[in-house]
Amino acid sequence: MRTPLATGATPAEQADAFAALLDVVDVQRTVVLGASDGGPAAVEFALRHPGRCSGLILWSAVTQRITGDASLLVRVYPLTDFIVWAAIQAQAVQGRTTTDPVEEAMLRELGKTITPFSRRKMR
Repeated sequence: MRTPLATGATPAEQADAFAALLDVVDVQRTVVLGASDGGPAAVEFALRHPGRCSGLILWSAVTQRITGDASLLVRVYPLTDFIVWAAIQAQAVQGRTTTDPVEEAMLRELGKTITPFSRRKMR
C-alpha cells in the first residue's frame, strides 16, 4: 500500500498507525510481534491499545533507548542498497533452517519490503 515514510515518526505514532490499519482490515484484537527495532512500537501498541492487543511477543527486540553515535559506522559503511541486500542475504544464509515452501515464500516477500533500502530512507 506504500504508507508514506512520514507516518509514525515515533513508536507511539507507529502504534496508533497499527491500530488504524486494524480498523481498515476489520481486526478487533491481535497478537503483536516486535522484532529488532520494531520492539518500541510493539510495546507502545500494547500500552496504548490494550483492548486490541491479546498478546505481545518481543523477538530480539530493542527495549531501551540506544545511545552513542553510529555516524562513524555509517560514514565508513554507507547503507547502500547493495550493503543492505548483502547483509540480509548473509543473515538469511546463516539462520536458514526452514524447508517449508510457505515460510520460504513469506521470507521472500518480506525481503521485497526491505529492499531496495534507498526507497525506505528518510530524506
